Amino acid sequence: DLAKLEAGNLPLHVQQFHLAPLVLSLSDEIPFGAGTVLKVDLDNRVPRIYGDLNLVRQIFKNILENAAKYTPKGEVLVTADKKGEMLEVCVSDTGIGISEENLSHIFDGFYQVDGGLTREFQGPGIGLTLSKKWIELHGGRLWVKSHPGRGSRFFFTLPLKPIAVKHRELAA
Repeated sequence: DLAKLEAGNLPLHVQQFHLAPLVLSLSDEIPFGAGTVLKVDLDNRVPRIYGDLNLVRQIFKNILENAAKYTPKGEVLVTADKKGEMLEVCVSDTGIGISEENLSHIFDGFYQVDGGLTREFQGPGIGLTLSKKWIELHGGRLWVKSHPGRGSRFFFTLPLKPIAVKHRELAA
């Protein structure tokens, strides 16, 4: 997928859909610990978005898997608000958080905050990179706010109106 993105060869199959059923369908697939609760606050007031359903599903899966991984006990909350012609989604957790020095690198491909062989949290470190590029392909953006010991809040925007997507090369 990363190679297709970088080559500009990943077409979007845009359709309109609600986020709540999509996010709720992932709850059984995400390995939340026994002490972690997923809350989804996407009621009927949250408008439908336009996007590639499969890619948006994978974006949520990547971000929720990270939240589950770094929140061994606590809460993961998904909310959304309309911001102009975009829907701003927030996935917040009460997990371990990310230090200021690591925040600027977490969207880099294959980056792990703890990159050692004996690290506590496993994974290739590509999920957030792909998610960022998929969101940008939809015309949105992804950013994070975090404090060590107090959790993280991942924000991203997705379009509320049909989009004409042109194949373009995204910054690596």
